[in-house]
Amino acid sequence: MWAEKEWNIPLVSRILFFLLKTHHNQIVANRIMRTILIPLRRHLRAALQRQKGIIGYNLAALHFIKNKNDAERTAQFYEEEGLDEEKVKARIAEGKKRKRVVLA
Repeated sequence: MWAEKEWNIPLVSRILFFLLKTHHNQIVANRIMRTILIPLRRHLRAALQRQKGIIGYNLAALHFIKNKNDAERTAQFYEEEGLDEEKVKARIAEGKKRKRVVLA
């Protein structure tokens, strides 16, 4: 019932996985259980696919916000330093070069 109504799908999935592992031999031996499990699998799979899509969308949005924030912070840092565009490009290029460290 919880899987059909999509209530707390991660919890339902974990409980079902535990029950299936625990009672695998009894479930395999009984054909009646198979008819019960097929619709349950269909509902659970559909609900998990929807949640996967939502999580993927939210993750992409978080990456976008992070990149935007990084760009704004970098621009703000260079504005505070009082650097013009040419000095900023030179400083970025300087940061990309490998720096050698002498170990004693």
